[in-house]
Amino acid sequence: MEITITAHAQWRMAQRNIRLADLEYVLCYGRRIHGAGGTHVFLGQWDVPAEDQAGRGGKLAGTTVVIEGNTVVTVYRNRQGLRRLKKSNRGHR
Repeated sequence: MEITITAHAQWRMAQRNIRLADLEYVLCYGRRIHGAGGTHVFLGQWDVPAEDQAGRGGKLAGTTVVIEGNTVVTVYRNRQGLRRLKKSNRGHR
């Protein structure tokens, strides 16, 4: 799958020390939650394969990537987990 990364997302990735390989890891193993702001791909601790818990995947747990179509809009750390993500998508009208 070919993805495009917006300038904003590149800037946020640089600020948060997230490499392109990390982004691809989250997109591969994370769970997708569809919401009003696009699709959120959240990598929880339980989504990281057991053999990678102590390595790169464990470090990325809590990372969220927001995509619209094949475009990465932004990337951030969501340490509060999936409940916080679902809650933030609900009440905004």
